[in-house]
Amino acid sequence: MNFEVVKQIVEYARSKEKEYNKNFRFTITTNGMLLNDDKIDFINKEMSNVVLSIDGRKSVNDGVRKCINGDGCYDIIMPKFKTLVEKRNHDQYYVRGTFTKYNLDFADDVFHFYEEGFDQISVELQLLLIAKCLTQLPNVTFLKFLLSMIILQREFLKTMRTASTSTSFPLHA
Repeated sequence: MNFEVVKQIVEYARSKEKEYNKNFRFTITTNGMLLNDDKIDFINKEMSNVVLSIDGRKSVNDGVRKCINGDGCYDIIMPKFKTLVEKRNHDQYYVRGTFTKYNLDFADDVFHFYEEGFDQISVELQLLLIAKCLTQLPNVTFLKFLLSMIILQREFLKTMRTASTSTSFPLHA
C-alpha cells in the first residue's frame, strides 16, 4: 500500500469537510507488515476504524502468510497490532481472521486472539472456499469445521448468559 497516497486522500477529504458540511470517517485494513510508530499514530488519529488482518494463530498464519525470505510473519505483525490497539485504547478496531481450509478448527484462533488481548474479533469465513474444500474432504474434516462452529456458539451463549450489560462476546457477525 502506498501510505503517502492514503495520507494525501485523508488530507484532501479533511480540507473539504467544512466546505461541504461533512465529517468523513475512514477505515483502513492492514496486514501489519509495514506498520511503524508514525503510521500507527496517523492511523489512530485519522481512521475511525482499523481492521487488523491475520490468518490465525502462529502456526496457521505462518503457514499461509510468508515474508519475502520465506519465513512466517506472525512474530512481526502481532507486536505491531498490539501497539496499535493499545495506543487507540482498545477502541474502534477489530482483528479479522481469514479462516480457510487450513484452520477448520478456527475457534482455536478466535480464542487465541482473545487470549492475546484483542477483544474485538471478526470471524470472516471464506465460505466459497470452505464449501469447495468441504466437498472434497473426508467427513471427519467437515465435522472438525462444524465442531468449531458449535464451540463458538456455545461460548457466545455462555458469555451472554453471564455477562453484564457492559460486556460483550468478542466476536463480530
